[in-house]
Amino acid sequence: MNGLEKTTVQQYERLLLGIAEASMLLLNGSDFKDAVTQALRKLGDATNTDRTYVFAVSVRNGEPYLNYSFEWVAHGIEPQINNEVLRDVHEEDVEDSIKLLKSGQVFKGHTRELPQDSKTAVFLKLQQIKSVLLVPVFVHKKFWGFVGYDSCRSEREWLTGEENLLKCFSAIISKSRENFASKKSLKETNKLLRLVTENSQDIIALLGNDLGYKFLSPSVFDVLGYTSEELKVLEGKAFLKDDTARNAVLKLSEQAGLGFEKQLSETFTHKAKHKNGRTVYLETTITVVRESQDDEMNMQVISRDVTEKVILERDKEENQKKERELINLRSLFVSMASHQFRTPLAVIHSNLDLIRITLKKYGFPADAQNVLDDAVSRVNGQIANMTDLMSDMLLLGEFQERGLQIKAKHFLLQPLVDEVVQEIKVVDSSNHTFNVMGDDVEVFADRNLIKHALVNLVENACKYSPGQSVVQLFFGFDQKREFVFIEVKDSGIGISNDDLQSVTSTFFRGKNTGDIKGTGLGLAIVNEFVGIHGGKLEIDSELQKGTVVRIILPHKKARTKNRAGFQTSKE
Repeated sequence: MNGLEKTTVQQYERLLLGIAEASMLLLNGSDFKDAVTQALRKLGDATNTDRTYVFAVSVRNGEPYLNYSFEWVAHGIEPQINNEVLRDVHEEDVEDSIKLLKSGQVFKGHTRELPQDSKTAVFLKLQQIKSVLLVPVFVHKKFWGFVGYDSCRSEREWLTGEENLLKCFSAIISKSRENFASKKSLKETNKLLRLVTENSQDIIALLGNDLGYKFLSPSVFDVLGYTSEELKVLEGKAFLKDDTARNAVLKLSEQAGLGFEKQLSETFTHKAKHKNGRTVYLETTITVVRESQDDEMNMQVISRDVTEKVILERDKEENQKKERELINLRSLFVSMASHQFRTPLAVIHSNLDLIRITLKKYGFPADAQNVLDDAVSRVNGQIANMTDLMSDMLLLGEFQERGLQIKAKHFLLQPLVDEVVQEIKVVDSSNHTFNVMGDDVEVFADRNLIKHALVNLVENACKYSPGQSVVQLFFGFDQKREFVFIEVKDSGIGISNDDLQSVTSTFFRGKNTGDIKGTGLGLAIVNEFVGIHGGKLEIDSELQKGTVVRIILPHKKARTKNRAGFQTSKE
């Protein structure tokens, strides 16, 4: 072996040793930046270069830039790590070298020999570099950057074997970068998992193939009063020992053993015992988890304390049961009372008529006769009032308890309004004038119920407005032809703002109604009738100026709807 060959062998041995030491630093280091810095120092000594460094690619606003990220320099060589010119170098600014590197080849040469149009040469001259070797680094098959080897004191010829060995080192950097990225990702994931499990209010557990705990979150202490360690050694799995939970676990175990391909999961509510002895209700989801059919079966358990929710629902059901019993009792009482009152009221009414006939037959002084007639009339008026009250109470009670069957059909409003006005005229002793205006529109509803509601409104208008005054009725479409309206307007005593919000409540009467007879149920019933058709009742009023009551019904057939306790049928 001659002297040149011996020198070459020693050079390779030194380079191999340097690459081996640098590789160990990269693969075993705990910090990528520190590992690369130390590896460059080893490699710089091994390659006998003046400067060894790493350029890494970064992307900003979709554009790729190169940054001088790591460096080692020999004694007496000026460092470039703080050179602003080498920061954020656009790939286009060194495209001749980058194009070659991205193809997987090295870029090398003497600065003085580079072409005149070489953009890379500009940067080399700025750093007083005489010879350079750039070796690409690919991470996940994507160009990540390159390792550079500078000769600043003299020109340097690189052997093919050296280039190949340094390509191996670039591959080590690539692998190291992937490993550090994976470690960082795993570390961040573990940190997040720990953050979630340690701060979650839910119990999070993992059961192994033997149904023993592999993991149990600290939140079990807040929910059941046990530490994770205490609960792991308790027989019966503690919070999964009641029949509901145990059966769910066994069911999932059996299904998993049969080789079900779909993900197996079960959600249920069950009881558990707190350490202090009280009952805790848990909503638990158990899911079978494993990577493949051949892997060991695990069960992920997530349990949430729903004790308050369960108790509230149980109390709600109990309250609803009591409310139904109270409604039934009230309905029964109203029905019995109404029926019991009807007979004596009828007897009183018939006997009053008999008394009046008898008084006229035997004769009394005129003054006495007038007094007795007035008394009989007042009693008859109160009897009529009580009879109306009983009828309304029975009707409202029947609606609320047994439901009302709506017999919806198409009909025209004009005939209905005319019919109501003619009937009211017969019994209107105050001789009101009725002004009717509107378009003869068709509506889909229960004609009898709408008529009952309209009669009630017109009677109220007559009752609460002066004799011989005008009662106005308007009907037709709204501007968008989505709704049909019927409006009753009077010039009577009106309703105060304080009373306006309560006039549709049962047994409510305005403070200004005085001795005017009424049951306080009329508007409540009208509101129910309109509501079960999917409509609404609007009331505008001003004291001593009158009231406007408006029935608004959906125009289309599909708008009719049911309320609880009401049924709909179509004819």
